[in-house]
Formats: sequence, structure tokens, C-alpha cells
Amino acid sequence: MPSLSIVIPTYNRADKLLRLLKNIDVELSNSNLIVQALVSDNASSDDTQEKVTNFKSSRFNLHYYRQEKNIGFDGNVRFLYEAAKTDYVWFFSDDDILLPGAIAMALEGIKATVPDVLLFSFIQPPGSKTRTFNEPNRFAVFTEPKKIIQFVAQYPKVSIYVCRKIELSEAQKRELEPFYENGFYWIDLCYSIIAASSQPKICVISEPLASCDEGFNNIRFDASVCLERYSIFYHPFVRAHLPNMADVSRRQSYYDVIQLMFAVKMGAINSENPELFEKEIRSLQIRVVPLLKNPRSLFQYLLLSLNLVPLFKAYKRIWAFWLP
Repeated sequence: MPSLSIVIPTYNRADKLLRLLKNIDVELSNSNLIVQALVSDNASSDDTQEKVTNFKSSRFNLHYYRQEKNIGFDGNVRFLYEAAKTDYVWFFSDDDILLPGAIAMALEGIKATVPDVLLFSFIQPPGSKTRTFNEPNRFAVFTEPKKIIQFVAQYPKVSIYVCRKIELSEAQKRELEPFYENGFYWIDLCYSIIAASSQPKICVISEPLASCDEGFNNIRFDASVCLERYSIFYHPFVRAHLPNMADVSRRQSYYDVIQLMFAVKMGAINSENPELFEKEIRSLQIRVVPLLKNPRSLFQYLLLSLNLVPLFKAYKRIWAFWLP
């Protein structure tokens, strides 16, 4: 059976991290699977270190690293990938939850298909019946580069990515440098892993293996991460097979950031840094042609730029009150 590390970048979520470690322990309780967990603490100011140090499990080895200063989410991801010494690395967010049988199925998929990257469906919001992927086969394998590129970027939720561990060459590290701190470093890392493969292959599991928790609508990242998401497609592997994908995705990233800002202003999503979001809303540039092609985004942009969202919220409340 291939060896696996579940690697967890964390920052100031001691209770949720402890929940995840217990979650892993329970998942391994009725199996002989050999898994290790790596935690990189991004200089948390809460009691993360104490809780991880006091956590004990006889079912898996836990390696805890505390960064002297906050190196950012991408820095944490890069550190953990380099620190892992197993055949495969499973990135997992500290606030997400493993579903029953998840580890066993992921390892079964790895053993059956030996992929460069394994992806699976994720439940969000809690209880949702919508699947991220809908492939007919239990372990769907794809080898065509264009398909691979699209699948890897389809749902950029860090917890659904399990990738093969390779020792990155200096050339590969330089190749990845432009994507460091773009908020989606792990995706471009996957592209580099795939590009280095003699026979590129990914495995897609349509069954959900993980879920968000009840705090899924609380976000830490700023809007610029969403706005610049298209930049992941400047990776050489993507450019070689889909040279126009970055340009095509740039417009969608613009629509996505407008929708995100609007959701934050409407209260559907809570930002941990609302002041920064307000600043980003004020600085968001108008792009006339894309907006004219998307009436919904145009409407939301006008409400945001003219500071009419509070009025729109009041209108919606009144309308809801008078509906039969």
C-alpha cells in the first residue's frame, strides 16, 4: 500500500485542528492503514501548540512544526509538501471534516490507479447533495492533458487534493516561483508534478470524501486572491496545452470577485477582514466590455460601486415581508 501523509496548514484554529486530528484518529481506528499527519502552525497566537502537543494517538504519527513567523498560506503549503516523506501528500484544511471511510477510499484509489493527482467530491454547504464530480466510474482515470488541466482547477478547495510526492528540482522550484503567494500555489504545484510525470494521470473520485463545517461562510482570504485566480493558468504545463486558458479565465475571475464582494456586503459570507474588503471594493476597476456581457455582474458592480447594497438589502426585506 502506498504511504500517505495528511498535511495540515493551520493558523489560530486550535479547536478545529484538534477536531480534525481526532477525526483522523477515528478514521484509522478500525483499519491497519499506515498514515502520518503533518501540521504546520503559521505562528498562531492561540493555544494551537499546547493542544497539538497534548494530543496523543496510537494510530498515526503526528509531526508538528511551528513557524517562527507567519509565512502565509502558500508558504505553509510549500513547507508541508517539502517536509512530507511519503509516496503521496494529502493537503487538508484545518476546518474541514473527513467523512467516514475517506482515508481508506483515497488509499484504495491511489493503489488502483497510481495517479499523479487524486481528486474527490466535497460537500459544501453541510448536507448538500450536489457532487463536485459526476463520473460514472468509481475511480475515473484521465490522461489527456487538456482534461487533466481542467479537472485540477475545477474546484479549488485545498482539501480535495492528494498528489504524488516528488523531489522538486531547482528548475521546477523556479518554475513555481511566480505562483507563490497567489493563494492557489498547490494547484500549480500539482501541474508541476503532472508535467514531470512520464505518463501524466489523474484519478477522480465522485463520491464525497470530505465536508466543510458549519463555519464554511467565514473566509480569511482577501478579494484579490479571487480576482487573480486566472493566473494559475500561466503555468508552463497549461500554456503548452491550453495557451489561451489564462486569458479566457481572466474574465470569469472578474465576475467571481464581484460576486464574492457582493456576497460579503449582503452578509451571506463573513470576512475576517471587512475593512480590507471595503478598500478592495472601492478600488475595483470597471471593465466595461465584460460587464456588458454579464448583466448580473453589472448590476452587482453598480450596487457595490454606488454603495447601494444597504438599500438593496432593505428592499429585499420589504419585498419578502409583503410576499404571500
